[in-house]
Amino acid sequence: MRFVGQISTEKLIPTAFFLPIASPTATQSNGLMNLVYIGGLFLAAAVLSLGVGLIDAARRLERWQTYPGGTENGHLSSNCTGGYPQ
Repeated sequence: MRFVGQISTEKLIPTAFFLPIASPTATQSNGLMNLVYIGGLFLAAAVLSLGVGLIDAARRLERWQTYPGGTENGHLSSNCTGGYPQ
């Protein structure tokens, strides 16, 4: 969702500012201005998804470091389980 939101946001918001007045005789913007709101929703969803992913990664790292044998003085242990209990 993060990448879809980022790509769609960077396309939708500028499009919403330039296309509504593309006609030289336009005196006011048309309905394409609503693309700004859609782009904003995509941006909010992408930021929320990124935040949840970062919190999840921090919790996983914290759990991984607290396993017995997971780290020894900040370094990986020499066992073959990758630090996870068998």
